[in-house]
Amino acid sequence: MEAWIIWGGLLIGGFLQGSAGFGVGLFAAGILTAFLSVKDSTLIILALTIVMSSYVLLTSWRYIRWNMMVWVLCGTAVGRVAAYYFIHYRGETAAAKQWLGYMLIAVVVYLSIRPKIENKFQRFMKWNGTAVGIGAVGGFVGGAFAIGGPIYALYFIHLFQEKKDYNATLQAVFILSNLFTLGLHGWSGDISQLFWFYTMTGVVPVLVGVILGSLLFNRMSRAAIQKWAYLIVALSAIRLIVG
Repeated sequence: MEAWIIWGGLLIGGFLQGSAGFGVGLFAAGILTAFLSVKDSTLIILALTIVMSSYVLLTSWRYIRWNMMVWVLCGTAVGRVAAYYFIHYRGETAAAKQWLGYMLIAVVVYLSIRPKIENKFQRFMKWNGTAVGIGAVGGFVGGAFAIGGPIYALYFIHLFQEKKDYNATLQAVFILSNLFTLGLHGWSGDISQLFWFYTMTGVVPVLVGVILGSLLFNRMSRAAIQKWAYLIVALSAIRLIVG
């Protein structure tokens, strides 16, 4: 039963990822950490995000804006190293689950007020220093809690006018940063049998989800899907904090 719940969460997370460019970590993190450690949950989501992002880039890799994401990747590397030490030494603690709960609530609040933030700080988004800072924050949050997608999305939404440029560059950042993080943890021996089990068996549900999300992207209201996801994330966060 536990495995089916996890696979169901990955399926829905994959759908969100396909329809919005991000979202699997937002949804699946709260589900997986109810049954697995924070470390295993994070690494599983990072690995499966590589699978989903690779699928998206099969048809959109030509739209990757490599020259525009160099500074983001520099900051991301710093953030991922910091996240590595956090998750390596604190990933198994109850306190880490509580921090994840608070982080999920913070992300929901951020997503709710995102339009106001974008309108106020739009002119700062093209600065190289801003790109490095966003990369560092997104790298740490993504590496430690697997929910860095919204932070990157905010930056790339401002940077690119074309939806294909935004999505392709976002997925490329996910792939490169997640490979870097998994390499660090693999070198330290943090990869467990549970990681391999849920990563291998989770490929099918996340791919089904991301394919459906991609197909329905132009037919469904993304705002409605995201609002529903925010509610689930908030409920999952409360469970982590009080549990």
